[in-house]
Amino acid sequence: MGSSEDVNDANQLWAALEQAKLVGSRSIALKPYTGMPPHGAVLEVTHKELSVNGRRGMVIVKRNYGGPDVSIQKVSANRSKYLKAVTVMYKRESGYDDDNKD
Repeated sequence: MGSSEDVNDANQLWAALEQAKLVGSRSIALKPYTGMPPHGAVLEVTHKELSVNGRRGMVIVKRNYGGPDVSIQKVSANRSKYLKAVTVMYKRESGYDDDNKD
């Protein structure tokens, strides 16, 4: 993990996520809900099949929101102010990482 190939793959995945409007300033607003530790106080989760570099797989994106007095209403009004982390899981092709069930 962390090789130049891994970094390149991550950059291409992020670009595909931006194009699909799953992350970034043009991302699709979802319905936020109350989270719990260790995740954000407020969360949004979505999933979609995505093509990255000729590979097709399911991606799950979780947006974690937090901060003083964060609430679903405040996140809905100003997502960028409360966004703390974006978690991405991308299911790659069979055989990518057999030891960890791909």
